[in-house]
Amino acid sequence: MSRPAGEERPAVVVLIGWVWIVLSGLALAGSLITLKVFRGLQDVSINIRQQGAADLPAPLAGAAWLAEHFTLIVTLQITTVSVILIIAISFLRLHPWARPALLAVQYLSIGVLLAKAVSYLTSSPSLAIDTSSLPEITLGNQHGRPPYSTRP
Repeated sequence: MSRPAGEERPAVVVLIGWVWIVLSGLALAGSLITLKVFRGLQDVSINIRQQGAADLPAPLAGAAWLAEHFTLIVTLQITTVSVILIIAISFLRLHPWARPALLAVQYLSIGVLLAKAVSYLTSSPSLAIDTSSLPEITLGNQHGRPPYSTRP
């Protein structure tokens, strides 16, 4: 079904296939752990949703939306990683459709990485959280000296 008997897989195919299998497996495990941890933090999510985006600082305004849709987002991530894992296994088995599919995944991954880099580099510093209302934190002890002072 995948390759004729006796045909040897090229070493590059084995390397690329296993790299994608390992990365997909790690991403799948991470996504499942994230989903489990988030389900354990439902109270925090409910508090963020009840507070609403209006009361949050501007950079955190999306937190309410994210908390509300987090399960859907992680489920889509799990589905995507599972499809990539299937493509990588099929690529390793030399299915003819797997090579163009894996190339598409690689090009999309590079595109997402570049888009994130451009977004990060062009982000406005005005999105910084205003810390003027937060209490000041001092690093001294109760006597007002630095914690590692050599003075008696």
